[in-house]
Amino acid sequence: MCSRSNPRRAYFTHDNAAMLMKDYPTHLNLPDCILDGLPDTGSSFTDVYRSTTHNHGIQVKVWRGASMREEEQERFAMRLSEILKDWKQAMRHSNVAPFLGVAPGNKRLPALVTPLYTNGNINQYLNKRPEANRLDLLLSVADALKFMHSLNPPVVHGGVRGANILISDDEEALLSDIGICTLPCDPDLAPVGDGLKYVRWTAPEIFDQDVTCSEAGDVYSFGMTVLEVFTGQKPYANRSRHTDTIFDSMHGILPPRPDCPALTDYIWDLIRSCLIKVENRPSMDVVHAWMLALQLKEDLDTLDRNLKR
Repeated sequence: MCSRSNPRRAYFTHDNAAMLMKDYPTHLNLPDCILDGLPDTGSSFTDVYRSTTHNHGIQVKVWRGASMREEEQERFAMRLSEILKDWKQAMRHSNVAPFLGVAPGNKRLPALVTPLYTNGNINQYLNKRPEANRLDLLLSVADALKFMHSLNPPVVHGGVRGANILISDDEEALLSDIGICTLPCDPDLAPVGDGLKYVRWTAPEIFDQDVTCSEAGDVYSFGMTVLEVFTGQKPYANRSRHTDTIFDSMHGILPPRPDCPALTDYIWDLIRSCLIKVENRPSMDVVHAWMLALQLKEDLDTLDRNLKR
């Protein structure tokens, strides 16, 4: 059963993407009405539809590609297939969000089907539950990244930020959209600044090199995500223009420390360590161990306060 209405029919084809669909679960039997009407959310490159099927909430991410040539569409499908292989490996960790499969999307590009979590992403969740333990949630994400980087070959996320950390119905943090930011997109759909949206989380060496992601880049992005989660603000909140953010990042100018009681000296030191030059940046193994020590200190401090009451 599909819960969407039918205000405007969206183009929906069962054509193309056969190469991709033979390797992963398909949802060819999704109710057509899921892609009816206006999307619930999206970006310059994607439309996201939310619905229910078989009594489970689902989210269908449809990439736009109206002006992409056939060879570009094939390259997109091939890259998505590679990404999903990595994502499937990463799903062996309990704090990595699953994908359910692929489906034919509109404009001949495949669509990605994932579970829908009513708690939203970590930022949305913390807006509703400000008392939640941020360190515990982020420790789960660090553990997932540590696991991904330990695989052979390593799996790199490439786009760690608050929007890609979902909160399950059990209130566990789940890292999602593994590798999705490396997909080739239709340049005709991108406004001038759209490709700059995520530079606040991007390691400076990524701007300088012919690479889109790396393990060290994940560490940097994780550090910026820790800052984001503890302050409720995007990194470099003092900079309104993306170009100024890139300048600061490439010149080693870190975001100023916000006046935020939750951002203790210990957390701030952790963040700074994730943002140093790539050759000195710690691995996720080290970051994870550091966070475990911080969690232990937090637990001991809580115990001490309780004993003094």
